[in-house]
Amino acid sequence: MKQKKVIKLTTPTIRLEERTGQKAGLRPYRKGGVRLETEMLGDKKIVHNYGHGGGGVSVGFGYSQEAVEIFERETMVYPTNRNIAVIGSGYIGLYTAYILSKRGYTVTIYSDNFVSSSSLSQFDQTDSFPITSQVAGGVWIPSFYEYNSTPKMKLLHEKCARITYNFYKNCIENKNFKGLSYRTVYSVPSIQEVQNCIPKDIDMKYQNVQVTFDGKKIIECYSYQTILADGDIFLPEFVSELDRLKVNFIKKHFDKKEDLLQLSESYIFNCTGLQSKFLFNDNNVYPIKGQLAVFKPNKEIDYFFIDDLPNGDRIVLFPLSVGLTYGHFASNNDYDNKPTREVIDKISQNAQNYFSQFTQPKPSL
Repeated sequence: MKQKKVIKLTTPTIRLEERTGQKAGLRPYRKGGVRLETEMLGDKKIVHNYGHGGGGVSVGFGYSQEAVEIFERETMVYPTNRNIAVIGSGYIGLYTAYILSKRGYTVTIYSDNFVSSSSLSQFDQTDSFPITSQVAGGVWIPSFYEYNSTPKMKLLHEKCARITYNFYKNCIENKNFKGLSYRTVYSVPSIQEVQNCIPKDIDMKYQNVQVTFDGKKIIECYSYQTILADGDIFLPEFVSELDRLKVNFIKKHFDKKEDLLQLSESYIFNCTGLQSKFLFNDNNVYPIKGQLAVFKPNKEIDYFFIDDLPNGDRIVLFPLSVGLTYGHFASNNDYDNKPTREVIDKISQNAQNYFSQFTQPKPSL
């Protein structure tokens, strides 16, 4: 039998007093999967594209392309009115604006909040928070939303995942965005769920491997290669690309769907995610809150790592530009987008406890 390759990984050094910040975001899940359809509101044509949960970064470009194609089929391919409104400024809204602009439309994005200079939040923050797309870990794994309830839904999922992956792949090969890169994930738990959500024709370089942090303890792992969209780099880059394409950005809040009738545009793409619950009375939409603890960056740690802990928690390491990020905890139907000190402290303590087992204590003088 061929011996497995042993991979030596740099050990993260976790000191609780060196935590640099925290992230919290509300993933827009939807029972029944993504809502991808049109409706009329007065004289406005609304194109709905929301409910991607935690999978927006992984399938968003594909679903946005699908939404634009639905719109063009229903408006005789080339509508005479080329002015279009997009509401929502996360991955779905930005990708929709990009695709429409590339096809010659004049696009305006309306949103409460936009990509900011930092994705970190404070415990006592009371003003606007970073958008969930920027808070997200950004790893390409097309899951974390309802995608396989029916064969038709699964086929659409695979199509949109493949389109999104190939968009990122082409961007990396052409060096279009510094915020996109290939990364290796090492997972101690089974990756069967990951394999189930990924189209079979995408080569993820799956392997059974052994890893070590201290050169002594050997850990049996699964590994695969995926793509990282580092939100603090990639999203500002992408907004700059939209600026180059002359996409307009207007800060605006909508309390109810009738407010959309005030817009000058006749065509509106609804990419608001969680806000669709309130704007369109969609009770199938609900939030799942995720939280991440952030420590100072370490360029030597360029891998993702996942393991389950004896206390029933899971540790997930994300190497992002803003810092080494750890998390896993999620809570359903929690509308508070502030980070919670107790949760962030527990995530931090879990990380410190886990990696301290591989750190040799310095000899006393």
